[in-house]
Amino acid sequence: MREEKMLSAEDVALLYRRRGLTDTSKWIDFSISSRMPDFEQNLLDAINSLRIEIARYRREYYDDPSFKQKCYDHIFQLIWKSMAAGSEKFYRLTTDLIPLMQRVIGTLQNIEKIVDVVDNLKGKPRFYMMCFSYLIVYEGNFKSILTSLLAMKRLAEGKKVNINKYLKVIADEKREKSIDEAAPAPLKDGIHRHLRNSVAHAYFTDVEEDKMRFWDVYEKRDEYSMEPRTLDYKQFSRYFAEVQIFCDIYGLIVLLFLAFDDIRLRSSR
Repeated sequence: MREEKMLSAEDVALLYRRRGLTDTSKWIDFSISSRMPDFEQNLLDAINSLRIEIARYRREYYDDPSFKQKCYDHIFQLIWKSMAAGSEKFYRLTTDLIPLMQRVIGTLQNIEKIVDVVDNLKGKPRFYMMCFSYLIVYEGNFKSILTSLLAMKRLAEGKKVNINKYLKVIADEKREKSIDEAAPAPLKDGIHRHLRNSVAHAYFTDVEEDKMRFWDVYEKRDEYSMEPRTLDYKQFSRYFAEVQIFCDIYGLIVLLFLAFDDIRLRSSR
């Protein structure tokens, strides 16, 4: 069953190379061919390689190495501590999450297509397209990733983790707050939750051709939870990219650990 579900290190190296992350994919290729003579040093080299590449990862619509580094550190620590808490439990957790990870890795191409479409639009259609694309990413991969990271956090804390429970979508306020435990500060403390609500509940209006006003409200109290703020297309694109970059980094780090596990098994044979 393991061989059927697990991605091979060669598959992982190919995915890295397609993403332009050549140093990490070259390290994986080297590890396969050399059978990892120095296991700990090779792992450290791979981690450092990925850390550097994430920091310099370029996108035409967003480039903030510090944001990427903070997300990388946060995600890596949660996954690493989860693995250290019990490799067998971690294996069961990650293999159940492989379909999610593969979906995240494949998302970049779809996002690039969305950006290409948006660039060919003008005025309100252009902004609306980006708004609803943001909502799809936030409600899809982003929330699924937070639930999986929460499961890893619980595993690292020595608590019993039921993968079905932690990956099930539950519309519950207490549940939403617990998911926040797994979010990095740049996303948890920013405006993303309010921006998501603004788009989802149509709390926005166009101001000018390339600007829109967003707000969020406490419906029971009939007051603002986020005061109206005006964003131009470039500013909103930055928020869209932040969520997507977080998803990308998660996928790349999980890929690294899957490759690491595959190579470790081969080297022990």
